[in-house]
Formats: sequence, C-alpha cells, structure tokens
Amino acid sequence: MSDRSCPARVVLLPFALPTYRISVFRMLADTEDFSVKVIYGSAPGLDNVTPAGFEAEAARLWRVQALRGYIGWDFSQWKYAHSRHSDVLVLTWNTRYLSLVPSLLRARRHRVKTLLWGHGYSRRESIWRRWLRSRIARLADGVIFYSRRDADRFAEETGRYSEVFVAKNSLDQDPIRKAAAKWNDDAAALAAFRSRHNLEDRPTILFVSRFKPDNRIDLLIQAAARLRNKYDRLAVVLIGKGAEESGVNKQAAQLGISDSLRIVGPLYEEEELAPWFITADVFCYPSNLGLSALHAFGYGLPIVTDDDETRSPPEWQVVVDGKTGLKYRHGEISHLVEALDKLLENEDLRIRLGAEGRRQVQEGYSMEEMVAGLRDAIDHCLKKQT
Repeated sequence: MSDRSCPARVVLLPFALPTYRISVFRMLADTEDFSVKVIYGSAPGLDNVTPAGFEAEAARLWRVQALRGYIGWDFSQWKYAHSRHSDVLVLTWNTRYLSLVPSLLRARRHRVKTLLWGHGYSRRESIWRRWLRSRIARLADGVIFYSRRDADRFAEETGRYSEVFVAKNSLDQDPIRKAAAKWNDDAAALAAFRSRHNLEDRPTILFVSRFKPDNRIDLLIQAAARLRNKYDRLAVVLIGKGAEESGVNKQAAQLGISDSLRIVGPLYEEEELAPWFITADVFCYPSNLGLSALHAFGYGLPIVTDDDETRSPPEWQVVVDGKTGLKYRHGEISHLVEALDKLLENEDLRIRLGAEGRRQVQEGYSMEEMVAGLRDAIDHCLKKQT
C-alpha cells in the first residue's frame, strides 16, 4: 500500500495508444486527487502515437495467432498488480490475454483495487465467452463500459449495480471544430482543394477508417457501381490503409468505376482530414461502425451504415435511422443503394440529419463526460481502500 500522504497511484493499461485516446488520458491526469500512469499495448493495424501530457510507457507483450484470433500475455499487467507500483489498476477487459486472471488475483492479494474496462461483449458472442467474461469480472472491484445500454444489461444480469460504470467512448471535438472553421472561413482555399482533387460539383461519398474485411468496403464499391447509372460524376473517397486496398482497386476496375474512386491513404492531422469531410455529401461505413460515427457527426455529415447491432461497437447507437442517418439491411446491396440515393438527391435531408448528428455528439459524447465516468470508477476504488 502506498503512503497515503501522497496521491494515490492509478495505472491504466489500455489495449493501445491511438490518437483519440490522448485527450482522455491527459484530462484524467490533470487532477491533484491521484497520479496517472499509462502503460499502453499495441493493436494490429492501429498506430500508437507519442504520449503527451501524462506519464506513459509501452507495455511488454507476447502474442501469437490462435483460436481464430490471438492469445497473449501482458507482462505489465502482472508487474503493476502489486502495491509497490499502484493503488488502482485499470485493465483492458480482454480475455484473450492469459495474464489477466493471474494479474487480478495478484492485485487482490497485494490489496490493489482493480477495474476492467471494455465493451463487455464479443462480436463473435457465444454462451462460453459471455460466461468467461462474467466470471473474470467477479475478480475485479468494478467494470467500466463504453455504453449505458451494455452497462445496464450487465448490472441486471449480475446484480452488481454499484460496481458498474460508464465512460462513453468519445472523440475530442475541439480539433474538429477548429479545423472545420479554418477551412469554412477560407472559401478560396476550399475551392482550390476541390479543384485540385476534381471534386467540384460532384456528389461525393466518404469513408474514413482501416481497410479491413469487417468494414465491408466491397459493399460500398458495389453500391457505387449501381449509383453511377444515376450520378455519372459520382466520387467515392476512401481515406485509410489496410490489406483490402488492392482488392478494392481490383473490384472498382472490374465494375468500371475506377474513375469514381479516390484512395487517399491514411491521414492523421485534422486539418488534412477536414476538407474531405466538408466536401463530402454522405459518410458511408457499410458495417462495423464505431468511433468514425462521432468523427463524421462532428462535421455535420449524415451517415449510412447497416442495421446489424451485433457487428458494431457501441458508437453505432448514435446513428438513429431517419434522425441522424440512414440504416440499411445488413448485406443487402439494393437497400444500401436506396439509402445512399435518398441522401444524395435530397440536400435538405442531408442537412437535417447531419445537424442532429452533430447535436447528439456535442451533448452526449463529450470528452468531459467520458473522463467523468473513469473518475467515478476510480473514486469508487479509492473509497474502498480507506
């Protein structure tokens, strides 16, 4: 146990350190109530960034491909599950790390309070996986979910109402607001951007994320081929990278729409992303929609995605069919085409849905609310120590 005359030591072990987590940890560290240290892992296809505004270091991991995914060991989980290093330990709720259960048991033995942070469900859910996660959660002093819906479901199932917390997955909207204002205030620069990329007066569909199978970019390309019959100047802009890129190019060539396709590559600076969002008419994420929803809504851009909740992270819930975007029946190309066409031909509808999406994000998905959820969980653990 640490000297209680000093601030309590809170150590977080997130799965990775992507750009969108920097503001969360910086705001959490901006407190005198406890110290914060972040030990971050790595996730395939997701780039870590340089930490800023908080103490951090990379974790030492072992990971191998197995069981339709991977199994691993996080040496930092075991190390920091001891009172020499921490008072509260926030662990990623990932049952594929074999170090998780031993570390939770070690933390309990050394009187370190623990929190599990994660979705609380699997995209390939099964009774066995659900049972295992629930059993592991019993070893922790609390659990933190990304959404109120999933938190309430878990609390009902387990009866652990006082030990369940919500830190809504959010994006820092300040860089988005600043970048959008800068470009919108410079009409000449925006016009030059559109001219340079041949996007003047062209109906434009935007996708921004990793190119991976779960995101079903292939469905967007198929839909675009059909939409070309009505919109001969249609542009489809893809920003990102991934193993699917060559397949996307090949599919577009086979369908005869290579001239409609723009593969920009990965962009990370908001000022570089902003003109693409501002120029686009629709944001389409065919399946597996997550934080990208908050990004698009930050620019007031309406979203088209599928209606399959089981394949999507919790941020999918912010897309309300007919209110902030349109949802098509999963896997049905004709219905996807119908949804995209409905928005492309109706500017008033695009403006209305996009404005409501921006309002929902600003009011319900702020960084302050997310950090407050994490603080509530940490405070719960600190009170149990006294």
